[in-house]
Amino acid sequence: MRGGGNLRTDCIIFGFDILDNEQQATCLPISPDRDKNVDVTTVKKEFLEDSYIKNIAGYSQKNLDRLYNGLSISDQPIFLLGTVWHYLFRKDIIDENILCFDEEVSLNEDGLFVIEYLTCIDKATIINRSFYNYRLNTTGGLFGTLSNPRKMTVNKMAIAQGREKIREKIKQRSNKDIRAYYVGSIVLSMMEIAVKSTSKKFDTERLNLCLKYCHSAVAKCAIKEVSIKGAPLKYLIPFLMLKLRLYRTVFAILWLIQKRGYQIIGTKSIFK
Repeated sequence: MRGGGNLRTDCIIFGFDILDNEQQATCLPISPDRDKNVDVTTVKKEFLEDSYIKNIAGYSQKNLDRLYNGLSISDQPIFLLGTVWHYLFRKDIIDENILCFDEEVSLNEDGLFVIEYLTCIDKATIINRSFYNYRLNTTGGLFGTLSNPRKMTVNKMAIAQGREKIREKIKQRSNKDIRAYYVGSIVLSMMEIAVKSTSKKFDTERLNLCLKYCHSAVAKCAIKEVSIKGAPLKYLIPFLMLKLRLYRTVFAILWLIQKRGYQIIGTKSIFK
């Protein structure tokens, strides 16, 4: 852990502008003083954990409960929260804790890095201004991975394993278990993989990849831990089937639904 004097900080977090053709939107960092016209704020570990680490790690049971109640999945502006380009890191902290990107993860690897870095520091400085332009590119690696069911599944498996590696390192360092922060993400990923893998013709390779993800230790733990109490039918039925490990049945039902022309992912999604 590195702290330093009053003028020293372990990390700087700032806002950014998203550029999409001729449109522009400003995303300011999560800050306790964002609505108070305060430009610079120093926050401690507790705020970083509640507002950054938990949100970057993924969706928890709390997020699933929001879905069950018809709310948006998060009450925080978490879009691109884990991207490294709106943080400034200290090299001595990176070197001291041997922090690096997980080379097995091709999408969201920077989020895993940010989580681990933030668990190694005592405080951060938040600047409520934008200093970076992010241009959306629909032909880039992000959208290419998300639109390809096989690539998406392989990367989600890598992210799940990456989260578990970070979890173990944090447990060893601070005796804290962060799995509860992302169990919802694991379960929702199971459904997303199944939906996108059945969006076209029936594919044995996609089925096997989907089953490989569902049979992984982290997926089994997540589906066991999440609660379906209070879930509406559109979540209750598929989540219950996952809890009963009826993976092939879920896959077959989703394939039949989409074969008949019903849309699952999109504005008319039965899971939305």
